[in-house]
Amino acid sequence: MGQPSIDLRPSRLDIDALLKGTSLHTAIRRAVIDALEERALLFGSETPLNIPADANGRLSTGDLDLALAKFDEKTRTTVKAVLLQVGGLA
Repeated sequence: MGQPSIDLRPSRLDIDALLKGTSLHTAIRRAVIDALEERALLFGSETPLNIPADANGRLSTGDLDLALAKFDEKTRTTVKAVLLQVGGLA
């Protein structure tokens, strides 16, 4: 009963569109998106047993932190700030 019937996680295109207006270089944006997909945080990626998005499609801050752990502080801060601005973090 834990899984929603509709996958509300953001897509690769959603995240890319949000990050395009930032100072992140294209290669970094793609690496961030790949990292989110590897952690099953994006629409269409494998769904883990514990859903990484809430009922409104917002991502868990903890899951996002884990996905972005290999990136520098500036990149992590930028991605989090963008997602917070659009209400994308739970």
